Amino acid sequence: MDGLEKQQDGETSVVTQETSEVIKAAENKARSDALADANRSLAEAKMHRTAGEAAEKRVTQMLKDYEEDIRDDPDKLTAFRARLAKATADAELARTVQELDGANERLRQIDEEKAQFTREQRSREIATRLGVDPKKLIKLAKFTDGTSEAIEDIAKDLVNPSESLNPDSNRATGGNQSEKQIREAYRNNPDNSTAKADYLAWRRSKGI
Repeated sequence: MDGLEKQQDGETSVVTQETSEVIKAAENKARSDALADANRSLAEAKMHRTAGEAAEKRVTQMLKDYEEDIRDDPDKLTAFRARLAKATADAELARTVQELDGANERLRQIDEEKAQFTREQRSREIATRLGVDPKKLIKLAKFTDGTSEAIEDIAKDLVNPSESLNPDSNRATGGNQSEKQIREAYRNNPDNSTAKADYLAWRRSKGI
């Protein structure tokens, strides 16, 4: 018994080490990709900023020239300065809104990337532990809420596909629903547990 326990402990240690190496490699790749994206975005931003500054200088000079031309006409000069002040305020407001929208979009992308990375990391860990194909599990995990419980449920189906697809005929096929109805039900309400279960069962039955 002692020999068998030592062998099992050794096998568990190997699996744990392999899992750690897979996770570390995924984290390193994610950091490398993020750094490359950041450098690329920085270069593009610098290019756009340079072009914008040059255009702003040209417009500023044109406005100064026009103001100089109408300096002897107080009415025109007053009206021009009022329009210029309003245009400046409008442009500043538009720029602020654009920057805010850009920041919100970037935050949304970061949240999505973080959720995707976490989902893939969990999928790899679970796939290694249960001995299923990690690529297939990662692909199917995209249709879950990303929790370990939801991903593990799918992984267990991959371990015993015959048991998961036909525990009862209604759950495997979505009852009497057609494929189109199953897809539409999930698309219209992806958070509904029944719709999600029918949709995932349909995908598994198709080998998707």
